[in-house]
Amino acid sequence: MKLTHHWSLTVLVAAFVGCFALTATAWADAYSTAVLADNPFGYWRMQETEGDGVNSGSDATTLQHSADGITLDFAGPSGDLFPGFDSNNNSTYYSGNTAGNGFSRIGDETKPADYAYDMTGALTVETWIKAADVSTTGNRVIMADFHNTNNHRAFMLYQNGSSLRFSVSGDGATAITLNKSGALTADTWLHVVGVFRPSEAIELYLNGELISSNTSDIPASLFNSKYSSYVGAQWTSYNSGSWFQGGIDEAAIYDTALSAEQIKNHYDAATVVPEPGSLTLITLGGLLFARRRR
Repeated sequence: MKLTHHWSLTVLVAAFVGCFALTATAWADAYSTAVLADNPFGYWRMQETEGDGVNSGSDATTLQHSADGITLDFAGPSGDLFPGFDSNNNSTYYSGNTAGNGFSRIGDETKPADYAYDMTGALTVETWIKAADVSTTGNRVIMADFHNTNNHRAFMLYQNGSSLRFSVSGDGATAITLNKSGALTADTWLHVVGVFRPSEAIELYLNGELISSNTSDIPASLFNSKYSSYVGAQWTSYNSGSWFQGGIDEAAIYDTALSAEQIKNHYDAATVVPEPGSLTLITLGGLLFARRRR
């Protein structure tokens, strides 16, 4: 009986450890799993290693990094505050101080210089940022397809001091802008999202919560810009004040308007440790029962 009991207990322990390991592994990638489940049009993990120079996206595009002004392998959100990311999760750091450098352009291998998303309907722009400074003004761009030249504005998610802003344009010339003062904190990873709902609303989210919205005079469609989309800058020839300074991670663009519930689910996937899976609970129950039987 002792041998049988010992063998049973050993199996239960092994099953519990294995189940716990599988749960921990799955949870370490919970954020990306949540994002991909909502079908982003393009999604870049910002996980490249030093020297790669590109970052493959979910739609097969790459981020074409500038030669200077960025640092790869910058530590991204992870650890106890963000258990939904791997412990070695990386991001890209943008220096924000040199016009013509410090940006990532969305492109592909055949037309890296002029690749553009032709999205004119619903839109969601989502990413994580860690601003280096929130005391200086200037429109420091997080993600954008917003070119002042020849009135080719479409959308722009950006920082101005401690304010978080999101602009959209239906005609390429005039823009509707949301502004939330005091939303940003320096040197802190924050989840930021801008949403465009055609003819209905534009919305701005911070850490899974709606912080600003507008339902007046919303255009029926976005302007179809012929220029490239960027991460970390507005475009390559603009003034240095538009360059983001800090880390950017998990950049995603959707051709749908994510719901408030979906956005909250994404944030929770990164920050909230879930209850143990039913299999883990069953195994743990078996262990406790076996100990009582000894």
